Amino acid sequence: MPENQSPQAKKRRRLSDAAGLLLLICLLPVLVPALLMVGIVFLFYRAALTVTAWAVLCRRGTNTVFVTSDSPNWNEYIQDNIIDRIRAGAIVLNWSEHAHWKRFSLPVRIFFHFAGSTEFNPIAIVFRPFHRTRVFRFWQPFKDHKHGKVEPLKEMEKEFFNAFGIRGESPTTP
Repeated sequence: MPENQSPQAKKRRRLSDAAGLLLLICLLPVLVPALLMVGIVFLFYRAALTVTAWAVLCRRGTNTVFVTSDSPNWNEYIQDNIIDRIRAGAIVLNWSEHAHWKRFSLPVRIFFHFAGSTEFNPIAIVFRPFHRTRVFRFWQPFKDHKHGKVEPLKEMEKEFFNAFGIRGESPTTP
């Protein structure tokens, strides 16, 4: 498209590009510290959530926040093969009922912070004191399972159960 522009249009575009670059250079001394501060606040919030989970949830014997939904793609499988095995040590939230969640409760804050905005359901967030927080996104393995690839779901499930503290294979094959 630029080859079809008049000389005046090309000149205006070059001036506009130069003005944008100049503006960016002028704003860098403000943007860099602001972005650095946002990053520090993000990391502090994550650390505070993690330590709070260790202190509150793990002391009660709960080390996992598990979020699922009423989706026909996985609801029955998750209820039969995962929830029944982790019920005593997990807080289970149903995304299909998220309008009724207490927005500022610790499990909900943990979910919204660690899950992000893509492939967040079903998800398991596992805390172990003084260990890295583990996030298991089951969405893609269930998508693969729907198309006949059972291995990714079996592998994810095995990793999750190991992190949760249950050793061995899944009780059933998907």
